[in-house]
Amino acid sequence: MSLALMLVAAVTLSCSKERLGARAISILGPGVINDPRNKSLRFDVLKFGLEEFCKEMTARGAPLKLQDDQPVLGRFFATNCQSRVIDDEHRKSIVVQYDGMGYAWTNVSQRIGFSSSGVIEYAPDFQMHEGAMYVYFRPKNIDSVQFEAKVVESALARTGAAVLGIDFNAMGKNIVMSQLKRGFTVVRYNKTGETEFGLGFIATGQKPFKPFQISGSDKRVLANDRTEVHNNQHDFVGGFEVKKGGKALYITA
Repeated sequence: MSLALMLVAAVTLSCSKERLGARAISILGPGVINDPRNKSLRFDVLKFGLEEFCKEMTARGAPLKLQDDQPVLGRFFATNCQSRVIDDEHRKSIVVQYDGMGYAWTNVSQRIGFSSSGVIEYAPDFQMHEGAMYVYFRPKNIDSVQFEAKVVESALARTGAAVLGIDFNAMGKNIVMSQLKRGFTVVRYNKTGETEFGLGFIATGQKPFKPFQISGSDKRVLANDRTEVHNNQHDFVGGFEVKKGGKALYITA
């Protein structure tokens, strides 16, 4: 149960609204940009998107899954976020400090409500491939990660944990740490801002897993997933902002 791995997912949305140095890329060309010796240039390009990091992280909830190709089991909602860019000769990274609340559902515990916080330092980089930008966020340091189970719905699970000495907080923290260590990849396909997210490293030319293939539509896809909703349970998707008149949200189920 990857209870807070999608802290990372929420963070990635920052890149979908920014130009990410598109003008610089078109002038210099992908061959120059992809040269790993151009670390300063590449980091300068990335900073166009990093400026909105925390704004996007707190704008919407993020799905929680057991595996990338499995249904959503819960959500995490970041309530506070602070970020800073480290840009010196020997260290080019972004540091994110977050906290928030979430929920998840398992067969053993039923609904779990939890809080989580932590500090993550990412070493961002990217590659250009056939007009697409693959942005990689590799974790350098993960510190002060906290997980606290606020509510465990199943009385049987609570009793069993007490008898067997099971610590839900320790279990949750270990899961969070293991998922955050994977890092994540953002793929920006074109100048219109079409963006996809995937956990871990996604090689250039490949795409993140999506359960549904959408074709014949010019609408921007904000969410593409399967979710489990059990008896007397709710699931929340969003928030999504409709900024202009004449625009609308569509749901295909």
